[in-house]
Amino acid sequence: MILLEYLVRNKIEFTGQYGFRKKLGTEDALIDINNYLHSKRDTKKKILISFWDLEKAFDLISRQLLLNKLKELGFDDNALKWFTSYLSNRQQLTTIGPHCSNHCYVKDYGVTQGTSLGLILFLLYINSIPAYLLKGELFMFADDIALVNFEDNWEKLKYTVEIDLRHIYDWIEKNLLSFNINKSVCMPIVTIRSQLPVGYKFIIHKCGTADMKNCSCKPIKMVLSFKYFGVTMDFNLKWSEHIHNIKNKIRSLTLLFYKIRFLDKSIIRQIYMALCNLILSYGITCWGGTNRTDINTLYTTQKMIVKVAYSLPLKYPSQELFSHTNILSVYKLYIRKICKYT
Repeated sequence: MILLEYLVRNKIEFTGQYGFRKKLGTEDALIDINNYLHSKRDTKKKILISFWDLEKAFDLISRQLLLNKLKELGFDDNALKWFTSYLSNRQQLTTIGPHCSNHCYVKDYGVTQGTSLGLILFLLYINSIPAYLLKGELFMFADDIALVNFEDNWEKLKYTVEIDLRHIYDWIEKNLLSFNINKSVCMPIVTIRSQLPVGYKFIIHKCGTADMKNCSCKPIKMVLSFKYFGVTMDFNLKWSEHIHNIKNKIRSLTLLFYKIRFLDKSIIRQIYMALCNLILSYGITCWGGTNRTDINTLYTTQKMIVKVAYSLPLKYPSQELFSHTNILSVYKLYIRKICKYT
């Protein structure tokens, strides 16, 4: 697409944006966030990651502001006229079965969802977040925003985080978007629980007052684990909760594989790859290198489901199990994914 070529050629794409970009996805975002957090924790820094929830971001895009942003990015008059025509006087209707509502004009907000151009326009709009003003590092997937801040101590970190939170909040307000503080959270990253910040609250100062210590603005909720892109991150980056969730998901498939064990082995393998292998491999580059105890329990669960699926005895040798079924163990899945990303 000519528009994409223009963006790449002029380096307009924001490097911290992983959504709807060629050869990038949620796993790439997870890997980069995980590596960044580990690198800062290894230097003994105090770290806080905050996750922002934007409400109905695609529907609240101001088309006039979008056109203004396109002009600032160097789009000429002819291109702007085309985009103005494309965005203006759009109609929509609702269908339920055979019944259709009347057509109605869409107001001056929102981009066309379900189209490649609508996604690109959305990225151009949201990528105007002033990352250059922030001391922290931004990681974005479309409208999912994660901000990582670090400092030498918690007092300095609180000050830095609240300034960055204010910058982001101001940008959201200025661009007529909606921020849901009740669904947005922050999470400290430490090695052990005793290092967690006690008595610290990280506040989004909506009031605009210079007296940040005595305002009544609401703090952002602090959590010790958070599900991000389908992977549960925890405060110590041990991924114990995520591995526990994976084990439960795989165990829940036991009855299914028991019922289909009479099928041809090639079909069973296809079903296994579509269900279990997908669960095991997603995000494994982040959590696969965690402590051996958690991975061993997951390995045991994996062996159990394979034996049930292939009607093999419980004491069937592990090494022969995976070679016989042509399935990779969780350990080898991790190695394969690591090799892919290095």
